[in-house]
Amino acid sequence: MSYIPEPDVVYRPILESLSAGKTPVEEALPPSVKNVRMSLNDVFIKKNRAFGRAEIYVASVVTDDISEEPIVTSIKTFENVKNNEALPLGPSGVAMYRNPVEGKIPRFIDYRILIMESDEGVRQAGTVLEEIRSDSEYKSVSGKLKAAIAAGNPTAALAMEIGGVVLGIVARVLKMNRDDQIIYVAGSFDNAFENLGVNHGVVVQDTKFATISYQVMAV
Repeated sequence: MSYIPEPDVVYRPILESLSAGKTPVEEALPPSVKNVRMSLNDVFIKKNRAFGRAEIYVASVVTDDISEEPIVTSIKTFENVKNNEALPLGPSGVAMYRNPVEGKIPRFIDYRILIMESDEGVRQAGTVLEEIRSDSEYKSVSGKLKAAIAAGNPTAALAMEIGGVVLGIVARVLKMNRDDQIIYVAGSFDNAFENLGVNHGVVVQDTKFATISYQVMAV
């Protein structure tokens, strides 16, 4: 049986507030905001879990409640990564999500970010994505979310569930085991109460193996 990753960090501020008995203040993005973009800004590998240099995968999964293709999956590969080294993500980082239609902002997004070491070298990102999208389980959960959107009743809970399933598929396709996990962050942002995450600015998450930062921006 393939390894199913468990998040190192879960970051869902609104759910945490509700669980603590707090009533969040409504704070939606203004109508003047037509587009949002979520990016992974930085990944710093403190310890790569391999001897010497390592091959690293950076994977992300984002689900929303409005897109025709509501699961956005990204895979990036990096070779010969040393300990205490920042991955060369580029000046704009790695694009994780952008709303599909200008002026149409989702009610929520669920996101997963996985940084893992590969025991078998890295494969071409396009080949990996093709295998993920052709997976029968992926097709099933994608169809389930599309049907909910078409019926007008997609829920954040459903998006969260499917995001976790898809991240598990990613791990299976990449033949991940427990010792490969460097950092796995699961989170969600709500538009009605936290500007879809815009008001959080740059979010930094950390484990003993890596530090990452990411951000949702109104553009």
